[in-house]
Amino acid sequence: MHRLLTLIVAAHAGVLAGTGAAPVADGGDIDSYLRDRMEATSTPGMAYAAVTSDSIEHIGTWGSDGNGDPVTESTPFLWGSVSKPITATAVMTLVESGAIELDEPVRTYLPSFTLSDADATKRITVRHLLVQTSGIPEGTGITDRFDRRRDPYGAAVADLSEVALLSEPGERHEYTSANYVVLGAIVEAASGRSFTEYLRQHVLQPLEMDGVITSPDEAAAGLPDGHAYALGRPIAATPSYDQTGPSYGYLGGTVEDLARFAMDQLGARVGGSRVLENSSVSQLQNGTARISDTHRYGLGWRDDDRNADLGTRTIWHGGAVHGYQAMVVLLPDTDRGIVVLQNIYGFFQDAQLAAAGLGAAR
Repeated sequence: MHRLLTLIVAAHAGVLAGTGAAPVADGGDIDSYLRDRMEATSTPGMAYAAVTSDSIEHIGTWGSDGNGDPVTESTPFLWGSVSKPITATAVMTLVESGAIELDEPVRTYLPSFTLSDADATKRITVRHLLVQTSGIPEGTGITDRFDRRRDPYGAAVADLSEVALLSEPGERHEYTSANYVVLGAIVEAASGRSFTEYLRQHVLQPLEMDGVITSPDEAAAGLPDGHAYALGRPIAATPSYDQTGPSYGYLGGTVEDLARFAMDQLGARVGGSRVLENSSVSQLQNGTARISDTHRYGLGWRDDDRNADLGTRTIWHGGAVHGYQAMVVLLPDTDRGIVVLQNIYGFFQDAQLAAAGLGAAR
């Protein structure tokens, strides 16, 4: 699934960067704008939140969940690769505490970390993983694994030992979820706790993101079925859950949960404090890995120039897993953001959600 999504992300990121999403400006109404796109793609259920650094300005919910119940503010969705900037935030808390240095080799924290080229492996740094320039390819086989393992992150990292690098570390951007599996293992090694325990204590709980799904058991207990497409119509799709998924693509929760993270990234004091210093948030959002002339990848966030006419960069990330799709878009220089969640995923409809989220943010 994540190999397919990588190809899709590359495709729609290039297309949207070139054309721009249709704006909702000039009196356009976000509700009707998103509802039109929901109807155009036969989306069963959707939720969105418009935020600033001061508040959640508005939440909209429409349609039904996989149980046939109305989508509400309390309906959980899976977020896909929107998990990546959340993981990057967890890593930066350890940078601020001195437990991790971004330009240290991964082996400083994971001595057994190795790929088929042992010498090149020694040159891969934590920063390379975050900005997706490690050289590790997609299709490593360490993501979307649904068996239960005693040490899922350790097993995943060990299974990279025969993987060949696509390029020299630091040479070019190659998006792969495997980088964020390794980051999950680094968080465990540097903190002495499981990734999800550390994430809850240092990111989710301070932001009062109380409904976030971080495990197969939580997903099984509270997550409705999502949907896929068959002949253009939605059908039920029961999502599976990877134990290492929280660090790269399987976090989930309500629209308000994700809105709180978006607010924090805009500078809010959710729960009375910031998870990171302003300088650390700036590092997360500053794209340094070139994707195109107008599109860069930062520490877990995409950074592009599509809204330069509004006097702001656009910081965003999309994500999808079987049955669900999500989008977070931030306009930090105008203090605006939007979160869009839907309970369907399809290859041919993927770019339409991205365009809807990017357009609604305007």
